[in-house]
Amino acid sequence: MISRLAFSGIRRQPLASLASVFFIAASTTLLALTALLSCQLYGSIDSLMDQAQVPDILQMHAGSVDEQDIKDFADRCPQIAGWQISSFLNLNNPAVRLKDQSLAGSTQDNGLVIQPEHFDFLLDLSGSKPEVQPGEVYVPVAYRGLYDLKAGDIMTIGSDSLIIAGFIRDAQMNAMMCSSKRFLVHPQTLKRLQDAGVQETLIEFMLADGASPSQFRRTYEDAGLPASGPFIDRSLIRMMNVLSDGTVIFLLFLVSLAVLAISLLCIRYILFLQLEQDRQQTGMMKALGISRKAVRQIYLVHYALLTVPGILAGLLAALILQRPLLKQLRELYGTAPDSSAVPLACLLAASVIALIVLISVRLSLHSLDRQSPLDALRNPQTFGRSGTRFMSAAVCAGCTFLVLVPLFLSHTLSSPGFVTSMGIGNAQLRLDLQSAPTADSLSERLQKDDRVQRWTLLKTYGESARLKDGSSLSLPVETGDLEAFPVTCDKGSLPRQQNELALSVLAARELDLEPGDILRLEGQSEPLSSPACIPTSPTAEKPPRPCI
Repeated sequence: MISRLAFSGIRRQPLASLASVFFIAASTTLLALTALLSCQLYGSIDSLMDQAQVPDILQMHAGSVDEQDIKDFADRCPQIAGWQISSFLNLNNPAVRLKDQSLAGSTQDNGLVIQPEHFDFLLDLSGSKPEVQPGEVYVPVAYRGLYDLKAGDIMTIGSDSLIIAGFIRDAQMNAMMCSSKRFLVHPQTLKRLQDAGVQETLIEFMLADGASPSQFRRTYEDAGLPASGPFIDRSLIRMMNVLSDGTVIFLLFLVSLAVLAISLLCIRYILFLQLEQDRQQTGMMKALGISRKAVRQIYLVHYALLTVPGILAGLLAALILQRPLLKQLRELYGTAPDSSAVPLACLLAASVIALIVLISVRLSLHSLDRQSPLDALRNPQTFGRSGTRFMSAAVCAGCTFLVLVPLFLSHTLSSPGFVTSMGIGNAQLRLDLQSAPTADSLSERLQKDDRVQRWTLLKTYGESARLKDGSSLSLPVETGDLEAFPVTCDKGSLPRQQNELALSVLAARELDLEPGDILRLEGQSEPLSSPACIPTSPTAEKPPRPCI
């Protein structure tokens, strides 16, 4: 009988039933899309990293490396399962053109490499290692859509021209959030173009099972091996890939929550309208002795019947919409392997929507339980006024949050002073140079250039700080005129004396230091006091890697 009455209610109110199905389908579509894209993103990234055999540890170094030193270190370090050294020819972006477009405005470090020998492979779009011929180049797949490239186009480096033979997926530097991009060439081509850029080195390690990347980093630093560049582990590479495209998925998730809240509010309005129209019928059923539980079950079955087509329609819409949304993911990372996690995630998302809708309906029926048969037959009633007002306010607050957060984020990021809270001076141009002679030459030219109103030369180098447990921590140290482009201090102030330095917030937490505490650097004869918690900036002189 309950099922017949539920079906009768659907037939009597077809428009309200269709509206409920639509709202359930919309919520299911967005949440299922979030689950689908998340599974595809993680699956594609993990698959690409496994195929390319991404190293567990990557140490970038500006300049050449003595391979024998690395070999001796690997032989005596039980944490290392494999190692290799790869050359990276960092090109001068203004001298590089892809088809007819210059890379002068690119913020990426674009460089030429050859196919690594043991791991960290660069793969073509079919997932295999391409065979590069002399005079050919394989371009990062991220640049294919960005510069509208196709196989057969010309890449120009200075006066040399290379034919674009195809495109590669670089599991290590694929994401646009990564600051470097690798172009794959033949060894003969790389040798011929040695004068077109600056030589950098990638020192890569595969660790043994159970080895800790943080412990290995300290072992590597204690050995005094080349380290004039960032130290990256596998987890950081995965995080960079996930963040690049995962941000869009996270925003989609927030939108799905807002749509779900709006849908629940609309379904609640529809239910209360239906209860008002059925007021006399429900009162008559209660007067005839039908229990409140049975009356309540009629409406629960009613919405359970509407939930089924809504869920199915939402899943179908998610499967249709995922294809254009997955295009960029598949372009960058390839197709994720078949996995049972994808359908399970979709079913879980659909089940969550169905459960939330039915719970919302059940809670909305409390007012029906409180209604007596006599009140239902004689007095008109407005159902759920206070609860509906609360839900309306909550939905408005949620939608306002979704609108204001991007606006505030955009305002924060576009503020000129934003970078000063990240340890970077508020300058219009910053140049990272690799050698002291280049810095000296550039300094002379800047002094004579009337267009430059203010500039400063900052020198950076690596320094080791001794921790309380006896181990050491590598700190990037920056010296120079810190007042020319000051940064924002979290605590304290910028260094003003020879024996003062400033630490980044993260380094201060790791070292458990506060302003006024003493820190001994291994390269300093005297301990230094920390007046502030900002990026490291002691005033000692060391072999420079200048930044202007």
